[in-house]
Amino acid sequence: MHATRLFTHYLSRLLSAWLLLSPAAFAECITPLNSGDWPAGIPGEHGFAITPLQTAINTFHNSDTNLHALLVERAGILLLECYRSGPDAPITRRYGLALPLTGSTDFDGNTLHDQRSISKSVVSLLYGMALAEQQAPPLDRPVLSDHPNLTPAWQHSEPPLTYRHLLGMTAGLDWQEWGHGLFSSNETALYWRRDLADYVLDRDRVASPGTRFSYTGGASALLAAALEQRSQQTLSALAAKRLFAPLGITRFEWAEDLHGRPLAFSGLRLRPRDMLKIGRLVNQRGQWQGQQLVRAEWIDEITAAHIDTDVALFSLDGRPVHYGYQWWTGTVAVAGREQRWVAAIGNGGQRLLLIPALQLGLMLQGGDYGSADIQRRENQLVLQLLAAVTQQD
Repeated sequence: MHATRLFTHYLSRLLSAWLLLSPAAFAECITPLNSGDWPAGIPGEHGFAITPLQTAINTFHNSDTNLHALLVERAGILLLECYRSGPDAPITRRYGLALPLTGSTDFDGNTLHDQRSISKSVVSLLYGMALAEQQAPPLDRPVLSDHPNLTPAWQHSEPPLTYRHLLGMTAGLDWQEWGHGLFSSNETALYWRRDLADYVLDRDRVASPGTRFSYTGGASALLAAALEQRSQQTLSALAAKRLFAPLGITRFEWAEDLHGRPLAFSGLRLRPRDMLKIGRLVNQRGQWQGQQLVRAEWIDEITAAHIDTDVALFSLDGRPVHYGYQWWTGTVAVAGREQRWVAAIGNGGQRLLLIPALQLGLMLQGGDYGSADIQRRENQLVLQLLAAVTQQD
């Protein structure tokens, strides 16, 4: 009897592996290899049905959307790793401005990829780490306290603008970014302005801080500036020492502005596998290989639904999503139950989507910068991937 069960077990493994690696269905997916960072596994043994998973992977490979990478991990086991070639406009070249006929890039597991606004979510993690060591301003400290030379028209208005408002994108200032192009977005000047605090804060107050969501890259820039001022280190040096090194991330780039400052709101470039490590850190409430790198309470705080956004672009259930502290959040049905997801999302199709209750992490990378359509396409792809989940825990 034992021999029969053993034979059935290995036959199941063999069949799952064959289905997963079938060249006809997964021509450009690579077999995840065991490593010190990522033990590899077979999706069929970790709560995924193979046939709907094939559908999702075929969508990834056959889509006319400029997708570059798709990775899936569960409970620290890397289950899927797919790459495609496609046009790209790295932010380290001309700040991401593409030229005609620039060709395409052959992406693989060793290729650094733009994370764009996922950079903001990493800044949020770094802020919490520094806050625990009293090397970041307290959340409810008025921002103008650290900029006594600035005298905006609203300087004496109540309530004061605090670092909590910067983290939550609820500063209440007249900032035009969401839905604006290169020449009409307030974000553009962040690449070259010398005095970022003056540029961000010297504008009209259009809402009471904490009451209205307004996507503001300048808020992330000010958070990074506060970290750099208190630590006397650059943002990239802080990230390398405090976050990346403990995670075993040795290769990264952080694009800089005209004055040599890391672009906190858009400049990070990582390998997709390494970005997925950050997702695993969040899914484990700040733990990595038994070490508490980020306080669990901070993970809970930044991924909580602090404010409604009226943004449905990233929705997986048709409802507008919510925002935490530089992280997005919403809900989705998985295997018949509603689950909460949290995500770091960036321009062009960058999406790190996590479902903590299922210990599930998905990483998508793309190159359709400036396009909202790739985000909608990714919604459908994510839903196909989640339709393959058969096991709740």
